[in-house]
Amino acid sequence: SMGTSLDMSEGSQKMDLVYAADVAMAFRLLVEHQEDWTFSSELMPTFSITSGEVMSLRELAALFESVTGKTLPIRWGTRPMRPREVMIPWSAGCCVPEWAPTVSLSEGIQLTWRACRV
Repeated sequence: SMGTSLDMSEGSQKMDLVYAADVAMAFRLLVEHQEDWTFSSELMPTFSITSGEVMSLRELAALFESVTGKTLPIRWGTRPMRPREVMIPWSAGCCVPEWAPTVSLSEGIQLTWRACRV
């Protein structure tokens, strides 16, 4: 509602967001071509799906404001960090063969913002 603010931590948590259609395509490639790829071990490797655009929560909020032209009523630093807060996204897996994201974070925000406003 109007005048409501959102209390947040310092916002230094890093995140790596991937547009849903790009995630779906990565899974589709893995399922459709799993028998075509040879890996160094008999076990299927662990994969990570990354946008290549790691940013902090503060940076994400600033990008959202820039893309949408809206100001977020965030009060940074008013909440403590949670115990065992995840500060850096996990990225130890293999890249999905033949996959790369097609929608940038700013484009994904635009598409999602437009869809929510319909």
